[in-house]
Amino acid sequence: MIPLVYGLAIGTGIGALASTLARKLRDRRSAHRPEHIDPEEHDDLEANFAAHIASMRSQVSDFADKLAGDDPLLRERLRVFEGGDLP
Repeated sequence: MIPLVYGLAIGTGIGALASTLARKLRDRRSAHRPEHIDPEEHDDLEANFAAHIASMRSQVSDFADKLAGDDPLLRERLRVFEGGDLP
């Protein structure tokens, strides 16, 4: 019975912490919006930016594929650069 109570208390605490962090993140994102851009325009800009980034990553990946050719070791090394995880 006592472990169940501890589990419920810990679960409730984790849930409260997660919702508080999500709320703070949402508030922080809305606080960084420039005042001269309305929310709908900001959402469009975010969507366009995300699409642009996805397109750029795809182009880099295609270039790395062509550069590596049939060399799987080189392709794996280039994949590190693609992800930005430089040693």
